[in-house]
Amino acid sequence: MPLPKGRCPNDTGNVKCTKFPIFGRLPPELRRMVWKAACFHQRNVDITASYLRHQLYYNWDESYYFDVYYYLSLSSPPAVLQVNKESRSEGLKWYSLDFGTQPTISDPKYSSPAHVYINWKVDRICLLNRGLLRSVHDYAGIDFQERCTRNKLRFLACNLSDDVSHQCLQELMPRGLLLEELALFNSAVSQYASPRPLSLRLEDRRMNQIGAFKDFIDAVMADRERRESEMLQAPEIVSMGSDQVCSTAVDPLVVKLVRLLY
Repeated sequence: MPLPKGRCPNDTGNVKCTKFPIFGRLPPELRRMVWKAACFHQRNVDITASYLRHQLYYNWDESYYFDVYYYLSLSSPPAVLQVNKESRSEGLKWYSLDFGTQPTISDPKYSSPAHVYINWKVDRICLLNRGLLRSVHDYAGIDFQERCTRNKLRFLACNLSDDVSHQCLQELMPRGLLLEELALFNSAVSQYASPRPLSLRLEDRRMNQIGAFKDFIDAVMADRERRESEMLQAPEIVSMGSDQVCSTAVDPLVVKLVRLLY
């Protein structure tokens, strides 16, 4: 007996559906659950630092300064924020604007507003070029590290192309930042040549292609084990009302190779 049109051999009765016209008639609480689920669909958010070739000085003899920078991203805003008022209202509970800059020296001319929407709980930050990888000792790199640590970044992807050294990446992994996943890729994308939005996808590769990344991965894993040991020796006490819970659980770090698609 031939299968009905639209069915597949292992179909249990559900026909593939691309539209759901009765969504608007669902109870509001169900619609909010759907919008919330959409907010936890992981996005790949590209971030880099761009410099203005201008220096701000800290002291009168101009012997101490830093280069003015701002963050740049070509990632589109989350779709859930653009559907309707209801979806946007739910989306703003989980997405926040980030990556603005404000120099320590009060000079509004060199500040930039937060302009990148991110859900720090699930989104993956993708470093496409070596800008932040090579600036771990300047203000852009330090600010990036502190920002990721403060917001408890869980997923990070790094481009290991060009002359980015393993040492640069090891320094980029700040103390206190316990990633759940580190994705490594090698791509010729090294600068933002086009203002068009990027839609990034990461495709898994075989770990036997680890090659030149092995030393770095070994160093990252060793550093991870050391920090896990330190946490076990000095567990954090988390207050929960009248109870106190001893929290020593650390999620394992997943390191993988990926291919960048866009």
